[in-house]
Amino acid sequence: MPSPSPYRASMAWRLVLAAVGLVLVGFGTAGLVALGTGPGLGLDNEADVLFLRLNSGHSVLLVVVGALSMGFATNHTGMLRWSLFMFAAFTALFLYGTAQSTADKTTTWFRLDPAEMFLHAGLALVGFVVAVGAGAVPWYRKRRSERFIGTDMERKDAEH
Repeated sequence: MPSPSPYRASMAWRLVLAAVGLVLVGFGTAGLVALGTGPGLGLDNEADVLFLRLNSGHSVLLVVVGALSMGFATNHTGMLRWSLFMFAAFTALFLYGTAQSTADKTTTWFRLDPAEMFLHAGLALVGFVVAVGAGAVPWYRKRRSERFIGTDMERKDAEH
């Protein structure tokens, strides 16, 4: 069985990142809708969305990260850079939130519960897996001299 082309392999990782972005936008939007129809938007109010307890700040963060994930999934280089950023940012958020929330839940701006900590750890893991998987795809842009096939004269004519 032949190996998939670099384009198809890259497209698979882009679809993974876009799917993660779509799920995050869904969670964030559901959190904002639940807050808007229930206790009201505000950092002190929280709403349950499946297993997460979201306030408006965390919901907006999820929507923004999801939208950026879908936006950066359009090309290979953007996907690599964004997934590495996701890995670093969500690892830092997980470590910070875990350290601050162990003493008192209200010490962080997002008022993070253990479920949100696992969400951040999971998003860091997804960022790492996408970065490593997409980084393993043999993808490169051809040099200008490799784009033309033919004699040197044809190449010079094509450049002018």
